[in-house]
Amino acid sequence: MSSYEFNGAEEFEELRKERYETVYGTKRKVIRKMFEQYWKQKLQDDFLAGRIDEHLMDSRLLYAPEYNNMLREVAKKETAKYGKLSPHQVFGLFITLSPAPEPPREMEIIESVNSLFGKNKKGIKKVYWCFEQSGTDEESVGSHPHAHILILRDQDDVSGEPARLTRWIENSNKIVKFRTTSPHYLQIKWVSETKFPEKLAYIQGKKEADKQSALAMDKIWRRELNLQDVYCHPPGL
Repeated sequence: MSSYEFNGAEEFEELRKERYETVYGTKRKVIRKMFEQYWKQKLQDDFLAGRIDEHLMDSRLLYAPEYNNMLREVAKKETAKYGKLSPHQVFGLFITLSPAPEPPREMEIIESVNSLFGKNKKGIKKVYWCFEQSGTDEESVGSHPHAHILILRDQDDVSGEPARLTRWIENSNKIVKFRTTSPHYLQIKWVSETKFPEKLAYIQGKKEADKQSALAMDKIWRRELNLQDVYCHPPGL
């Protein structure tokens, strides 16, 4: 029979809060559901095998170590996806929306991005974006249109948590409709305060020498479509 040592619900709750802080914004209820599915099967197996008493069948506390491990695994996945920044280190988000070049959807990209980011959103202090293409000469100008977006998040608002903003972007109908064109149509990177000016400069067209040809075509392409070089909301760079 089991002789586990655990100090009860209060200790379990403290452990849960502590571990949640390392899970980069993942909702507690998601972790709780994962754990519940696991411990129910685990308890049943151990009871049938005679490893625990019947009165422990409803005790989540028995498998708190497994709960710990599960939280750590989720944290690793979040880290691999979004980088090594913890939530409080995330100053902003850098997003690239780059659907497959065929069929051409430049106007749809422009309308979607302007509509999604051109209005107030809780958790966002300011957002910058630009539209680019990949052509480097007059023959290829306008090819593969895409957008770069830089969000300055509100660190004092729960809606500005990096994971919340990431899910909002990933699940927006304005973005999801491009999913079928390319598996890599959307990239979201969490940005530190020190890297934020670098990303803003990128959106403003301050790039390496090898991208100058594309930059020149960007300006021609934007003029043809009556686009600004850089957009921001609220207005004012």
